[in-house]
Amino acid sequence: MPPLVKGQILQCERGELLEKRTQAPKDFTDATLLVAMKGISHYLLNGEIKNIHKKTDGLGNEATRAGIIELLFKRGYLVCQGKSILATPVGTGLIRSLPESATTSDMTALWENSLDAISQKRLRYDFFMQPLLSQLDNLNSQASSERPSISTKRLS
Repeated sequence: MPPLVKGQILQCERGELLEKRTQAPKDFTDATLLVAMKGISHYLLNGEIKNIHKKTDGLGNEATRAGIIELLFKRGYLVCQGKSILATPVGTGLIRSLPESATTSDMTALWENSLDAISQKRLRYDFFMQPLLSQLDNLNSQASSERPSISTKRLS
């Protein structure tokens, strides 16, 4: 391709229109979910938060990721259908009952950033914990008061 200059007018000599349908993303499997948790920054749009996650090991760490997933299964938020991991109605209901800030990994990235600052003595522990405890109380209250009526029947 020849060098181009911004604003340069080009002429298209041939083009092709392909009709295709957008496909939903593939369901997660055990392996792809672990990879996604580690590389969560690939799914983020906010540049600042994306950079925080790039500096960390993603969501959780190597030792805790499988345990986090196992707990979600144990509490009935996820089920396996073949190799696919799917959200149950209970899991979907929980996500819908929470504010968006609690359903993305942005909050986790900000917590990781604060924990890093605490470890480097740039932030005091109580300055992190006091607002966090208040925020968690508010999230818990909000989730409880906005609990959708859903069936607790698991998918089979």
